[in-house]
Amino acid sequence: MPKINVNSTKQDVLAAVAQNGLALQYASETLKDDREVVLAAVAENGWALEYASETLKNDREVVLAAVAQNRWALQYASETLKNDREVVLAAVAKNGWALEYASETLKNDRDFLLAAVAENGWALEYASETLKNDRDFLLAAVAENGLALEYASETLKNDRDFLLAAVAKNGWALQYASETLKNDRDVVLAAVAQTGLALEYASETLKNDRDFLLAAVAENGLALVYASETLKNDREVVLAAVAQNRWALEYASETLKDDRDFLLAAVAKNGLALQYASETLKDDREVVLAAVAENGLALQYASETLKDDELLQKVQKLQEEVNPAAFLALNPLKNKLKQETNSERKKAAEIMIYAMEDAIVEYYKGKDTNKFNQDVAQAISTALPVLEQQTGWKKVIDAVVNAVMNFICPKIAEQSQGKSTYRSFFFANPNPAAKEIEDVEQNISKNL
Repeated sequence: MPKINVNSTKQDVLAAVAQNGLALQYASETLKDDREVVLAAVAENGWALEYASETLKNDREVVLAAVAQNRWALQYASETLKNDREVVLAAVAKNGWALEYASETLKNDRDFLLAAVAENGWALEYASETLKNDRDFLLAAVAENGLALEYASETLKNDRDFLLAAVAKNGWALQYASETLKNDRDVVLAAVAQTGLALEYASETLKNDRDFLLAAVAENGLALVYASETLKNDREVVLAAVAQNRWALEYASETLKDDRDFLLAAVAKNGLALQYASETLKDDREVVLAAVAENGLALQYASETLKDDELLQKVQKLQEEVNPAAFLALNPLKNKLKQETNSERKKAAEIMIYAMEDAIVEYYKGKDTNKFNQDVAQAISTALPVLEQQTGWKKVIDAVVNAVMNFICPKIAEQSQGKSTYRSFFFANPNPAAKEIEDVEQNISKNL
């Protein structure tokens, strides 16, 4: 942080806050009341509003500039501006939780809250209890973010139509449904269709219902993870799951993973399912051949002996050329996943990584860069409501997306001469700390 003190000149303080807005705390009281100095400070770091004079904490332009840079700056605004619709909406638009610092008057203003939740569903947490039981108001919230259901009244959590709208937007919302609706086939299927792992919150009755599970895995193969142990050993259920999503085989019973006939059927549907076969079957030439014939990338999961098999290598070459480095570039995400302790973030990250791997495979099938960008954006946006709670994920995802793009479009990457041509646009702050990015990229290089 630039070194300044109460005796520093205005020019020195302006230079300091331009580099780090928080340097304002060391300026003189006179300069903390200087509009030009404070505007420069909050433009660089919204938190600097904490150190502004009381007069400037009541200045709309200063506070708007602060919350535009950092939504949490609203907590340092004057009580008058915490009751200002434009100022509070500017903060809430960036993060619904900023509504915590709004005036009680605004928290009870239905029209204002509708505008707030339209900007960000998380704002519902700080709405009045009356509004949390207002059906139209709540529908506006869950339309923006299904997880806003957490803050709804118990009455609405037991409203079937309301729940269907919520889980269609975000399958994770099922966890906040009433026990009755967690046993409702239509509600749970709608949730599973949005995200397979939502089956975790279904009733035990549905998790043990074979017909229901067949319908669930047809919507999303990953739903198999929360099926009963009996159904994880059901050939038809598991094959249906693998047909929808190759990664579903991971959740099959160990018996099926070592069943030769079953694995032959599974890899015929999706060669990459070989990844979850038993070690014995990864060394079975016929099984591996069937897998590689369906997808050349499956050879990476074969035994060390079969990886050198001449016929298998020839079959693999018949597949479209791919760059394995694009898959290795995802390793920092997988390493981050291993370190994650929060169960909800782990599930969201797993789904995101699976979707990114699918996006890479699909790209090499059709070489459609626009579709690849859309698929990756969809993978991230689905997990973002959960992962954005922990900033470490944002930085790793940002670096990995750009590393993958270097392999997908190497010619354009070369033209950038090492610059971040593909700096990820998925987050509010698209430029994570340079040191952290350097560490991640070094990690990627070691894996290549």
